Formats: sequence, C-alpha cells, structure tokens
Amino acid sequence: SASARFHLAVDGGLDEINTGPDYTGPPMHTMAIFAEPHDPSKPTKGQPGVVWIEPGDTIPDASALPANTSVLAFGPGVHRVAPNSDGYQVYTLVDKVRLHLSLGAVLHAGLTSDPGATFGTQTLHVSGHGVISGEENLREAHSDNRHLSRSTPHAGCADNNAPRGLSIKGAATAILDGVTMVDHPNLHIIATAVGDCVDGAP
Repeated sequence: SASARFHLAVDGGLDEINTGPDYTGPPMHTMAIFAEPHDPSKPTKGQPGVVWIEPGDTIPDASALPANTSVLAFGPGVHRVAPNSDGYQVYTLVDKVRLHLSLGAVLHAGLTSDPGATFGTQTLHVSGHGVISGEENLREAHSDNRHLSRSTPHAGCADNNAPRGLSIKGAATAILDGVTMVDHPNLHIIATAVGDCVDGAP
C-alpha cells in the first residue's frame, strides 16, 4: 500500500488483432492495473437494511430477503450462485435493492433483471469494487454440437444462449458502478427497452 509508478510498453496485441467470434489464434490477454479505490458508499456489516453475505452463505433471492433490505452486500472472498435448471449460475437482481461487491469479492454468476417485472418499473443498482465472473458458466454449444472455445471455429453467435454478464430489459433505472466483469460466455452487458409502453414511465 504505497505509491508506485508504472511504465508499460505495448507490442500491438489487441490493437492490431480482432479477437471476435471468428478468431482462431492463440489466447490473447490484457493487462489491468487496479489501484485500491476509496469507496465512501460501501455498506458495513450490521448496518440497518444491509444483508451481508460471507463466502459459503446461501445467496438469498427476492423472496428470502427481509422487507427492509436496501443493500445485498458480498464480503471479500469467493461467492457462487447455485446453478439453475439449465446448469447456469444466474442471479436475478432485486428491485430497489443495491447489489454491492466489496473489494476482494468475486461473484460467480450472470446477473439479470426480473423477466416477469412490468416494463419500466424496476430500479436496479450494482456497485462496489469486486469482480463478477462468468468463468464457471460454459459457453453453449451450437446446433452442430461443437463446444465453442478459442481453438474451435464456429458459425456465429446467434444460437449462444449462455448467460450474459449483466442483462437488463425494460428497467426504469439501472446503475452499474465500479465492478469488474470477466470471462462471461456470452455478451458482458446488454441493456434493452423491451416491453409494452406504460403511461407515465420513463
């Protein structure tokens, strides 16, 4: 925890090579340097309205949260959402409950808005300085049964229904602040306005 100075020489890499869906070369990696941030809005364990999750705890869905919950906070360490019936780790964000990842927290999951919510009614907030990882959600094989990987050519992305890092449809308000998203098998962030118009909704 001290000041540091970095000098980084770049050899082209991702600036010169398209690593999109049709890329078949060796893995390409990026370098990220994270400075420990000051987080004035971070919740604390025991704070009113905060449900604090430690590694290994069951992650509650909307039906299991106390009525006064305003923040679902993940402490430092590794957290895993239980796989759904399709075998994927997906967590449905709760309306008006901020999901916060503490520095050092890693959440293995794709996040999604509530697909059953009325269009234009959800207020969603994801914050913190932890990591949302999709590395344990496998990319879905295509119709020709080839499992997709960096070493296997494929025909495109249209039939990849694996979870996205964050998928939001028809929310009134959505805030994504500070978190790092890595290794999701589909797109990382998708926000769309899909649904019927509601009078008075933004």
